Amino acid sequence: MEGHCDNPALALGLIRLGVVVLFLVSGIIKLMNPNMFHGLLQAKLGLSGTLELVAYWVVVIVEIGGAIVVTLGKFFPKWLYKFSLLGLLVILLVATIAVHRGNVPQVMTHLLIILNIIALMFTRPMCPMGILGDRE
Repeated sequence: MEGHCDNPALALGLIRLGVVVLFLVSGIIKLMNPNMFHGLLQAKLGLSGTLELVAYWVVVIVEIGGAIVVTLGKFFPKWLYKFSLLGLLVILLVATIAVHRGNVPQVMTHLLIILNIIALMFTRPMCPMGILGDRE
């Protein structure tokens, strides 16, 4: 029984899946309802005009693009995998500090996700969700 519970590749695959789903859904929501996010950028960060539009597209592209790169890891260069994770980490840090500061449950949730992203930064890109094995 114990041998069945010792599967670090599965554990990393589940962490990867959680990070991917979170950012993919978040990016798609922003893409489908831009007014909600534009309002947040204005209210919480004081952004407007061109700067707000650029911030919106950077966040949407990094969230959706990063989720795709992390999902399909081995099909992209290793540097792009690491850079995508770094982009997701920066977005989450900004959201934690600038938007959710003072909301303890939200900050704690973000802290858990941040630690998951950092854990993935110490791994190699895998085939989609690791289901094809972790080959070099």
